[in-house]
Amino acid sequence: MSKSLRAPSRRVALEHLNPDTFAPFGSVIENPLSSTSNLIHSLQSVQANQGSARRWLDVTNVTNFYSLSPTKKPSRLTVSLFVCSPRKLRVPNISKSEDPIRALPNAYPTSWAQSGIINDEMGVFDIEILERHPYTSQTFIPMGLGKENRSTQYLVVVAPTLPSSTSRKDSEKIPKAYPSPDPKPKGFATSIFSRARPSPYDNSQQPPSATSSQLTDDKPKGPGLPDLNNIRVFIARGNQAVTYGAGTWHSPMVVVGSEAVEFAVVQHVNGVPDEDCQEVILTNDAEGLSVPVEVQSASWMPKARF
Repeated sequence: MSKSLRAPSRRVALEHLNPDTFAPFGSVIENPLSSTSNLIHSLQSVQANQGSARRWLDVTNVTNFYSLSPTKKPSRLTVSLFVCSPRKLRVPNISKSEDPIRALPNAYPTSWAQSGIINDEMGVFDIEILERHPYTSQTFIPMGLGKENRSTQYLVVVAPTLPSSTSRKDSEKIPKAYPSPDPKPKGFATSIFSRARPSPYDNSQQPPSATSSQLTDDKPKGPGLPDLNNIRVFIARGNQAVTYGAGTWHSPMVVVGSEAVEFAVVQHVNGVPDEDCQEVILTNDAEGLSVPVEVQSASWMPKARF
């Protein structure tokens, strides 16, 4: 069941997706050889495939906390395929109720140009829903996109979790099913890679124990509502995958550009709707939370600079 939450009117600036800055919300998977992240550089690796490959260990956490759910119904690990179409971008000075795909030229408010908010041409993505998976991590792995692909990219929208409210009015807004604040049960596996052994299918050497600071003890975020005043939006390259930590508030996938993007998605599910996914609908009579995105007006392609 979805809950409604009033959102402030605010424009959220885009940030480049980086494992270090994204760490409070989960982890980023990218090639350590070309990464600038301290977290990624700390990953350990071994040779594999008869010396033709290098295997990086424990690149992300795949967590399962369904033993803490109200029903305690067991879950199963799933791998799904999401085919995500590009989102419509609204012209900055056109309200949500008007046509969001009108031509862009000369559409900006003068104040935006004077303040330097816009450079070329710009569309706006309106954040209207946030969701969380309270007992499982969720990993999105883009397929078919390269590092230099500028025609289609995706946004990662996340929000911190507020402390639990003692107000009865506020607590009624929180979905009934939420993560237990209790510590993780003894012996609970935090990663499907936590007991990695040499693969019988290649000639990899014995993997060392994972010591990467990226693999923290990812307990669920707790039952609080999303902190809309500190929402963050990252733009990802095509060679970056992202894992939302268990209970992390995030937007459904946001693809911007000209083509759909296919994602392999890894998460646990147990089939209980409120335990698998919880949603908050953001409402506002005015602008609400919006994200300015630079585009090429002829084809509505994003122009992220890395």
